[in-house]
Amino acid sequence: MTRHRILQRLRSINAKLIITFLAALAPLFLVSLQLNRMGADSVMTQVKESMSSRVGYYLDSLQKAVDGISRLQRQYVIDEDIQKLSGIAPSMSPFERAMAQRRVQDKMMLMTISSPYVAESRIFIPMIGKTILSGSDEGEMSPSDVKAAKQAAVTQDKPIARLGDRLVVQYISPNPQIAPEKTSFIMQIDLSREQIMIELAQLSATEGSGAALINRSQSWAVSTMDDDDKGPGRAAVEFVNARFEEGVRSGEERMRLNGRTYLVAFAYSEALRSSLMLTLPESASVGDLGRYRVWLWVLSGLSLLTILLFSSSLYRVIHKPLRSMVSAFRRLERGDMSVRIGMKRQDEFQYLYTQFNITVDRLGSLIGEVYESRIMLQRAELKQLQPQINPHFLYNTYFLVHRMAKAFKTEEVIRATEYLGIYFRHITRSASDEVPLADEYRHIVVFMELQALRYRDRIKAEFDPLPSGLGELSVPRLLLQPMIENVYQHGLKNKLEQGVLRVTVSEETDGTAPSRIVIHIEDNGEELTDAALEALEGSLDGALPDAEITGLLNVHRRVRLRYGEDFGLKLSRSPLGGLRATLAIPAALARVAGKREEEAL
Repeated sequence: MTRHRILQRLRSINAKLIITFLAALAPLFLVSLQLNRMGADSVMTQVKESMSSRVGYYLDSLQKAVDGISRLQRQYVIDEDIQKLSGIAPSMSPFERAMAQRRVQDKMMLMTISSPYVAESRIFIPMIGKTILSGSDEGEMSPSDVKAAKQAAVTQDKPIARLGDRLVVQYISPNPQIAPEKTSFIMQIDLSREQIMIELAQLSATEGSGAALINRSQSWAVSTMDDDDKGPGRAAVEFVNARFEEGVRSGEERMRLNGRTYLVAFAYSEALRSSLMLTLPESASVGDLGRYRVWLWVLSGLSLLTILLFSSSLYRVIHKPLRSMVSAFRRLERGDMSVRIGMKRQDEFQYLYTQFNITVDRLGSLIGEVYESRIMLQRAELKQLQPQINPHFLYNTYFLVHRMAKAFKTEEVIRATEYLGIYFRHITRSASDEVPLADEYRHIVVFMELQALRYRDRIKAEFDPLPSGLGELSVPRLLLQPMIENVYQHGLKNKLEQGVLRVTVSEETDGTAPSRIVIHIEDNGEELTDAALEALEGSLDGALPDAEITGLLNVHRRVRLRYGEDFGLKLSRSPLGGLRATLAIPAALARVAGKREEEAL
C-alpha cells in the first residue's frame, strides 16, 4: 500500500471516528490504570511496612529470649552446687555429691523449661566425669567435643555458637582464652531448631512467603523455604548476605528470581550477630488488585472491540455510502458523464443518490448545450469571416485582371482566373468545417500567387514544402489565410521593395507534452512598434474586450474553441524585423479528425 493511500485512509471519516472514540476512552483508561497503580503502590507500601514490622518484632523477641537464657546461665555459673562439684567433689561424701548432682539437674530442668527456644540444657563437669542433663546423666564429653566447644568459644561470635548441627548458648569455666588447658565445667543450652522453624512459619504465614534466620559469620541458617534452585530460599539468603557485604543491614527490596518478583524484608541483630529475613511474592502482596488490573485490561480489550464493532457498523451505515458518493464525484471530475449511483437504501443517502443522478443528467444536458453553442459560435464566426475576406480581396483581384486584360496580357489573365477559381471554390465550400492541411496549405499558396500578381517584385513569398505525413491532418477551414492577409494588409503594406513573407510548418514535441503542429508566418515589415505588438497580444489575451473579431483574433478564438486553452496564436517580433505569428494545434487531435473525415468520405 502506497503512502498516499495510507494517508487517504487515515483522513477518512471511519478512521477519524475510531481515533475520536480512542481519544475519548484513553483518559478514562489512563485514570483507571493510575488509580489501580496508586492502590497497588499503597498496598505494597503497607505490605512492606508490615513485613518490616514483623521481622523486627520477631527478631526482638528472639533476642530477648536468648538474653534471658544467657542471664540465667550466668546466674548458674556461681551456683554453690556447681562450684563444689567442679572444685571439691572428691572431698564430698557420696550422699552430698549425689544430692548436689540432683540439685544441679533440677537447675538444668528449670533452664530447659524456662524458654520454648531451649531444647536441652547440660553441664559437663570433668571432676566427677559426668555430663548432667535436664532429665538424665551421661558420661564424660569426648575430647573432640571438648575441643570443639573450646574452639567455638574462642573463634565464634557470641551468644550463639554452632557445634555441628547444634546451635548452643554455652559457658566454659575458666575462659579458654585465659586457661586453654584447664576446664572446670562446660555449660551448654541447645536452642530448638524446631521451635525456631515454628516461629518462622508463623512469621511467613502468607502463601508463597518464607522466612530465614541467618548467621553469616558461622555459615548457618534456619529457613522455612525450599532450599532448591527453583525456590527463593538459597537465592534469598545470598541476596541478604550480598546486601550485608554492601553495608545494608536492614530494609525492604525487590528480588527477581525465575521470572518472579519477590519482596524481601530483612533486619540485622547486633546482639545475636544474625539476620532475619522474610520473603513474599509480589503478586501475592497486591492480592485482589492484581486481578483487578487483569480485569481492567479485559475491560480495555472489550472497549476496543466495541469501538471496532461500532466503527464497522458506522462504516456500513455512513462511510461506505459516502465512499460511493466520493468515488462517483471523482469519476465525474474526470469527465465520466455516464456515472450513476445505483445503491438502494431506505435513508437520507437514497435522497442524495437520487439528486446526484438527476444533477449528473442535467449537467450532461448543459454540457451538450454548451458544446453545441460553441460549435454554432465557431461556425458563425467562420461565416462572419468569409464575407469579411471576400469583398476586399475580390475587388482588388478583379481590378487587377481588368488591367491585365486591357494590357492584352493573356497568359497572366489565364493564370489569374485559374487561381481565382481555385481560391473561391475553397472559401465557398461549406460541406465541412475542417479540411486536410494539404488543402489549406495549397489554398494559401494560391492566395500568395494571386498577391504576387498584384505586388510583383515588391514582396517575395517564401514557403517551405509541407513536411511528409502532415498533409492528411485535418484542420479548421480558412485557418491560415487571415494570417497571410494580415501580412499583406498591415505588415508589408508600405514596403516598396524587398518585402519578405515566410511560411514554415513543422511538428514539435518537448518529451513531456503531446506533439503539436507549429506554423510560423513572419515578415520583415518595418512599421511594427512595441506598443502595437503589445496591443495585438492584449487583443489575443482578452485584455481588450472591444477588439473586433477579424483576422488574427478570429483564428486564435477558433483554435481555442476547437482544441482548448493550451493552443492558439502567439505573437512576437520576427528575426526578420516584423511580426511573427506562431500557430499551434495538437497533432493527435488533428490526426483523429483527419481519419474520421477519410472514413466519412
